[in-house]
Amino acid sequence: MRGERTLYQRILFAISGLIAFTTVIILTNVWVSTTEHARNQMAHELNTAKNVAARVLQNRANQLRNSALVLTADFGFKQAVATQDAATITSALNNHGQRINADLMALFSSDGRLIAKNTQSQEEDFSAISSHIISAFSQRAASTTVVLNERIYQVIFLTVDAPRPIAVTMIGFELTTPFLEELKSITQLEHAFSLNQDEQQNIINSTLAGIAQNQLVQPSSINWFEVVLLRRAIFAFQSVSLSASDGGASLLMIQDVQSVYAGFWQLQLQITAIAVLCLILALSVALRIAKRITHPIRQLVKQSQLVANGKYDNAMPLNSGATEVTQLTNAFNQMQSNVQKRETEIRFQAERDRLTGLLNRSALDTHLNNRINEGKEFSVFAIKINRFRNINDVFGYQAGDQYLQHVAKRLATLTDCLVSRIGGGEYIVIPDSAKALSTATLITLIKQPLILNQVEIVPSLSVAKISVPEQADNTEAVLRRLDITLDNCNANQLDYLHYRADFEDHYLYRLNVISELKQALANDTQQFSLLYQPKLSTRSGTCEAAEALLRWNNPKLGFIGPDIFIPLAEQSGLIHQLTFWVVQQVLVDQQTLIANDIHINIAINLSAQDLLNRDVVDRLINLVDKAQLGPQRISFELTESDLISDADLAIENMTMLRDAGFSLAIDDFGTGYSSLAYLRNMPVNTLKIDKSFVLKLDERLTDQKIVQTIIQLAHSFDLQVVAEGVETWQSQEALQDWGCEYIQGYYISRPIKCDDLALWLKQQKDQYDFSS
Repeated sequence: MRGERTLYQRILFAISGLIAFTTVIILTNVWVSTTEHARNQMAHELNTAKNVAARVLQNRANQLRNSALVLTADFGFKQAVATQDAATITSALNNHGQRINADLMALFSSDGRLIAKNTQSQEEDFSAISSHIISAFSQRAASTTVVLNERIYQVIFLTVDAPRPIAVTMIGFELTTPFLEELKSITQLEHAFSLNQDEQQNIINSTLAGIAQNQLVQPSSINWFEVVLLRRAIFAFQSVSLSASDGGASLLMIQDVQSVYAGFWQLQLQITAIAVLCLILALSVALRIAKRITHPIRQLVKQSQLVANGKYDNAMPLNSGATEVTQLTNAFNQMQSNVQKRETEIRFQAERDRLTGLLNRSALDTHLNNRINEGKEFSVFAIKINRFRNINDVFGYQAGDQYLQHVAKRLATLTDCLVSRIGGGEYIVIPDSAKALSTATLITLIKQPLILNQVEIVPSLSVAKISVPEQADNTEAVLRRLDITLDNCNANQLDYLHYRADFEDHYLYRLNVISELKQALANDTQQFSLLYQPKLSTRSGTCEAAEALLRWNNPKLGFIGPDIFIPLAEQSGLIHQLTFWVVQQVLVDQQTLIANDIHINIAINLSAQDLLNRDVVDRLINLVDKAQLGPQRISFELTESDLISDADLAIENMTMLRDAGFSLAIDDFGTGYSSLAYLRNMPVNTLKIDKSFVLKLDERLTDQKIVQTIIQLAHSFDLQVVAEGVETWQSQEALQDWGCEYIQGYYISRPIKCDDLALWLKQQKDQYDFSS
């Protein structure tokens, strides 16, 4: 795979990576340690230079003080100061200043006013140091550094006492480059003076020509990358503040960072070179080790590729000196022989259905694609076992498997046909040519009875046919349209159908119905409405009950009959929502009828999915309880054929409804095939005879016999009978004579709205009794 490393690479990377990692750690430690040591050394040397400079300045201050004491102790100078003899004072200042090489000599009054100064300081303006003069007058003596005309002076202030202070003498020496050179000779570092002007530090004197302020950094701020790799000219400095005011003069001790790092740089390069050499040596060793380990494995890989391509004849030679690799080779050769034996079996299993041995869905898809790509015309048959689940329920799953195998064996006898089982009880048959298999031959073959658990069973199967490529030009379309055709077979209770284009239109229509049904239930339940069909008592001649019938008028699809949307609601899982809507609407309509002094029972149809869901049954009971109408006003009708799928659970939930006080009726009785087997156990009150037996009751003798039998059967179980579909007077009379308790149908009344039902019942008030 792309990006995946080989074993050779992994061994190489593991060894070299470990060595490289160790080397990098050592180098990093060396570089960090040496760099930190260099930084600490610079800081130490700068700090030492700072102390030396401070000591030198202090010594100079002491010399100035001694010189000032000689001047102020002179009696003649004191007398001149006392008598305000300016000429004598000036002469004394000049003479003394020349004798000690002072740059500034001046005498000030106690309020800081200049009295006299020597000739060398004629250009200086002393107004900026008046605060120093006044302070010195009160302290008798003071030593400081001042800035005058961007020049730095070290000065001493000393009072002239006679015997009380009468004036202040100032003696100062300018701090210039020679002074810095003197410091450099002592500390072996560069020095400079810096002035704070307009919030910026400007260097005015320096032993290092051309240095700029932006080249100066604190030792702790030195960037190793700039120094070592970029080789920038950077200078570390330490400063001594000479004056907090007067321009903010500072003395800078400066050290060239490059010169400090030079020795360490050489050491670092040497260590790095050694590390690189060690790494190269380690890589060469790793290459050799990796090659010796992986070479036999590469041979195995090549051999495995031959096996993957189906070449099993070449055995791997045992020429490796490593025991482990020899064992691996032996195991590989054994595996190669086993793979060769099993490949045929695996390929067979991959393409065959385990239960029947027929081709499976995957193999069918491949075959269909190949046949369609050939461009020839052929037919495809789909066969589905109807009600296969009932076989499992009645005879057990093992018998169901045998049933599938029996059908598969019959289909396998077809010559020149490909047969596949695609799941459950569904098979696909593809003849080699359009004339290789007739529909009649196929149906005759699969309809033959078979013996299952010593019981003869006539298979119930549906057959669908499609022509390729006329009616479908790809595998997906073929299988989907066959499935649609099978659904139409079941819906119309036919054995065989050939696919037609309108089948898929109907299928799409059903999808649209489901989609619109979901939207209606979620957003617009006003699309639904209820109609009520009265039930007439043949004994009292009164209308005591009615059946609620759901109707749906969709804005997009128009009127949709319940025979269409009810089954689709069951298939799509929407039936519970429909049931709850019907029950709630019936409860509302019951309130309306009671308000009009009409008291009847309304029957609601329940789906088998509703009855087989315990939560739904509980909610139905709760809805009626909350409406406070009483269970005698609501009854439920259940379709008998749907209840057989899980009769035990159906009976359990029906018992709950009966115990809650509801009447239960079996709807469409007579259409199921096992009604009598469960009738004795079902807790029902009423049987409803399916209208298919009642519509032509006045014409068909067979229907009359069936209806009479059902009525007698119901009465034998103490059940009442309702006959639906009564459309003639003769049918009504016959049912009444046979003891049928209730009748409903168009002869009595068509399904009508709740308001119309109330009106219809009121119009019959003189004839019928509506008391509760």
